[in-house]
Amino acid sequence: MIRLRLRPSRILSRLLPLAYGGAVASAYVAEIPSVLAHVVAAVATGALLRDLRRYAWLSSPRAIVGLRRRADGWWELSSRGGEVARARPRPRGYAHPWCVALVFRTRAGGSVRVPVVADMVERETFRVLRMTVRSGS
Repeated sequence: MIRLRLRPSRILSRLLPLAYGGAVASAYVAEIPSVLAHVVAAVATGALLRDLRRYAWLSSPRAIVGLRRRADGWWELSSRGGEVARARPRPRGYAHPWCVALVFRTRAGGSVRVPVVADMVERETFRVLRMTVRSGS
């Protein structure tokens, strides 16, 4: 059984602004009207704040702060708002030495994405999670 208690991530707090900043910069460099570039910048800024709260700072009520793999193959996802949802992992998970991206299908039919960066959990727990995703189980 795998049990994760996620902490806010300093790595994601630094990488997300770089990624969204690149999107904003490319909008201003592209040959599009400046009004449209401003709209792209505003939308990207809003999306950045949403993603920082949900994935890096874990301060959004929808942020997943706990994961537990059950013996029957289902996972329990606990949100900051207190909701607990049962979900099955989708085969599109990704494991990298410093980041694991999990994708779940909930019983209600929704999809939940959970990025787990190495600084969000203990080192050994992250290693076990990464090996589990790589093996596809």
